[in-house]
Amino acid sequence: MTPLRPPSTLLLGPAGTGKTTSLVTLLESGLKLRLLATEPSAPNRVLDEARKRNIDTSGFDWQFVSPSPPSWDALTQSATIVNTLGLKEIADMRGGIAKSDGKQWLAMLTSMASFRSDRTGLLLGDVTEWGEDCAFAVDGLTGVNTMSRNLTVGLKPNPSPGEWGVMQGNIINVLRKLCSDCHCFFVCIAHVERETNELTGLSNITVSTLGAKLAPKIPPEFSTVVLAKREGAKFSWSTAAHGVDTKQGELSFSDDLSPSFKPIVEGFRERLKAAAQPATVVQP
Repeated sequence: MTPLRPPSTLLLGPAGTGKTTSLVTLLESGLKLRLLATEPSAPNRVLDEARKRNIDTSGFDWQFVSPSPPSWDALTQSATIVNTLGLKEIADMRGGIAKSDGKQWLAMLTSMASFRSDRTGLLLGDVTEWGEDCAFAVDGLTGVNTMSRNLTVGLKPNPSPGEWGVMQGNIINVLRKLCSDCHCFFVCIAHVERETNELTGLSNITVSTLGAKLAPKIPPEFSTVVLAKREGAKFSWSTAAHGVDTKQGELSFSDDLSPSFKPIVEGFRERLKAAAQPATVVQP
């Protein structure tokens, strides 16, 4: 492995803006793509897009970790508690409600520490130890949000401030580890929300996550932050969108970029070439 780390990318955007299908451009760039999917359709969308573009998918592996929608028993238990207790009593509950689905967060951590391909059954190891010939993608943060909430409070409708802090800490700690420790390209796909800035009163587009206090802490962890857009049948990326915390990284500062990871990959490869040049020693 080289001493340089490939960039980490946060790809934001509303549903239907081509975020998942753009992952095929990592394969097109000659990388192996390994996807942790929190929704079952994500691998299918990558495979379908690769077929349309005639892109080789032999280097594509994935593992699906379901956010685990609650069972009927869990929903019934939650409804019974809401029907019989007041909001303060529910807020004071320390054990949460129907927390059995919290095991999915543990399954996600296990997947990252020891990734097993659903496609081949092969054990591919710790995602942070893969080299710059690989890209690891999490699609997406919405499922990670659900798993963190299930782990902490289950179906409790009104978490306490301390519980919100635990849920948010779970998420930022995992993202921070992936952004700082990965030796491969790392991509996280996330939906967006509109939030009002308390200081300016203006409406901003932020990461859709658990709580307004967590959203502004996520983009700084990444070296590149891009907004995915769609106007009619045209898909594009933006690093210059108004009211969005973007970072251009290896990309140009533009509101009309091609929805492709190729410039990010090629920019890193150029940096590797520059780092491989022998250092000039200046004699005193």
